[in-house]
Amino acid sequence: MAIIFSPLFHKMKGKIGNLILYGVKGQTRVRSNPVNVSISWSPAQELQQNRFRTAVFFYRANQDTLLPKIWRIAARNMIMSGYNLFLRENMPVFNAGHTIGDYSMLHISKGRLEAPQFLQITDYGNGKIHLMWKNPLPKIAGSMSDRLHAVWLDGKGNFSLHVLSLPEVSRRDEEAVLLLPQAGNEDLHLYVYFSNKEEQHFSPDRYFYLPAIE
Repeated sequence: MAIIFSPLFHKMKGKIGNLILYGVKGQTRVRSNPVNVSISWSPAQELQQNRFRTAVFFYRANQDTLLPKIWRIAARNMIMSGYNLFLRENMPVFNAGHTIGDYSMLHISKGRLEAPQFLQITDYGNGKIHLMWKNPLPKIAGSMSDRLHAVWLDGKGNFSLHVLSLPEVSRRDEEAVLLLPQAGNEDLHLYVYFSNKEEQHFSPDRYFYLPAIE
């Protein structure tokens, strides 16, 4: 704010350009008028903003699953939170339409625990998914108790992960039958991963697309 003593401006009031002149106790004062600047986003910036908002929404929609814990543990010894690590890893998955553009790029789990070799689906349908894998030789006794986890999305825009109930399937079993009524009846996006028994260490996830069987 400026105070003007010149007799030329003594009786002036009003607006000149971006300046406002007004009187206070016989003095003429000047202040600038705030200008509302409209930010124009480029298409690339707008896409990035949409991806960010959608990734945040996905993360918050799954607060009641293991997802926040997994990423919090994965971010240990990093200069970022698990929340920020999840956003960094998964933002490219989402598109301008606030949906998942590529389900195969989405990561539910991340960690240093080793995933089993040759993890594959051998058959599915009639409400069941048959999963098999191979453990390395020699088998490490401590890792054989690692637990299997599985979650799925229906691909219809729903961001809430469906968590499958697995009755203590461990790494040593080298196979599992997942009971899921939708298997074979509709398109599914399945993510499987392992944790240690205490759920303090996790493996990267493995993605499977299961189209409906005609």
